[in-house]
Amino acid sequence: MAWSKSQTALGSIIVIGVISSVVILQNRSRGGLNAENDALRRRVETLQTENERLSHLAPQPNAQLDAGESAELLRLRGEVGLLRRQADELTASLAKAQNTQSGRSEARPESPSRVAEEYPKTPEAATERIFDTLLQGDIQKFFTNFGEPGVPKEVYDKLFNTDSVKGYLANIETISLGSPTNSFGSNMWFVPYRIRFKDGSEKELRLHVAQDPRSQKWFFKGGI
Repeated sequence: MAWSKSQTALGSIIVIGVISSVVILQNRSRGGLNAENDALRRRVETLQTENERLSHLAPQPNAQLDAGESAELLRLRGEVGLLRRQADELTASLAKAQNTQSGRSEARPESPSRVAEEYPKTPEAATERIFDTLLQGDIQKFFTNFGEPGVPKEVYDKLFNTDSVKGYLANIETISLGSPTNSFGSNMWFVPYRIRFKDGSEKELRLHVAQDPRSQKWFFKGGI
């Protein structure tokens, strides 16, 4: 009878362990998937070892089992079978999780280097992007990408977020650029441009831009 009780306790512990492992697999966050996979793999191996050991347990040849003990042994064997099925399901879930993680690794988001490649590298390209951003009316984007270091966003709001400036920008039809020239330093440029308005009038000005030599970031200094 002591043998049956120990087997029952052991079987119950294993059942709880399997159920807990399945719940853990379903609720783990994506960031720790690799660590979870290693832990679950070890758990599966342990369960399979325990299942094999329990399935071969049997009473000694000379032992006499009463009806209650026989029923307990049958129940324990049924639990062993259930454990095997749960272990198989856990192994399948583990394989599925690994495949999902592999697919995510292949479909990686754009790397910072690629984003950096799209940032303008010349004063002409910076001038085009500055005008594009202003014509879209996105002052926050303008400030983030081309705001001069140390100049707060409120300054750009006062410069560009007014009805008169919005009307001026909305009336622009085309912008053509000329060849840039150095202004007051090797990293500062005047970029000549010609604006054609919707009413047919034109205006020629120079956009003043500069580039931080360390970050390679362009910033607007004036000329609109």
